[in-house]
Amino acid sequence: MSFIGSYLAVALLALGTAQEAQVLKPDADGRIMIRNYDAESISAWAKCAWERMPVSAQNLVDYQANVRPTPDNKYIPFASAVEVLNWRLNKVCGELLLADHRNSIRPLVKSAKRRILREKRPEPVEGIDQQVDVYLCAQSLSGKYLLTERELERPRPNKYIPNAKVECYSVEPDGSLKNA
Repeated sequence: MSFIGSYLAVALLALGTAQEAQVLKPDADGRIMIRNYDAESISAWAKCAWERMPVSAQNLVDYQANVRPTPDNKYIPFASAVEVLNWRLNKVCGELLLADHRNSIRPLVKSAKRRILREKRPEPVEGIDQQVDVYLCAQSLSGKYLLTERELERPRPNKYIPNAKVECYSVEPDGSLKNA
């Protein structure tokens, strides 16, 4: 495979899912540039996070850098401390991100958000988080989790599974979950 073919193959892998794909148009010289993430919107999100949610932002940076242990949310699927803190920040500042960047699983977007949040950290970090309500509800049947609904505005699920046990939690500034 030629260099251009290799570059294009790698570049296309960075696009993510088909839903996240963008329309590619050549520039005046006929080159196609693939934007892996929008640094400007991520910078605005990070600035907002430090201004309005400094406790959650600092905890997210610390957990991502393995500076200290994360709260143990392992009993709920899809609810690691890093994930739930991202939801808290998105609740307040998520409108500044492109829609496909809010909870993107694409490695380049995740690493860009992590790096830019760390770079935008003020010295010293001061203040308390703005009041925000973010919930998650998990439903289980016979001890097996079947559904976890995230980023809820109220402590009740949107979908109910018949006979399932429903547990709802609020997301705290340290990334832990508290019974709601």
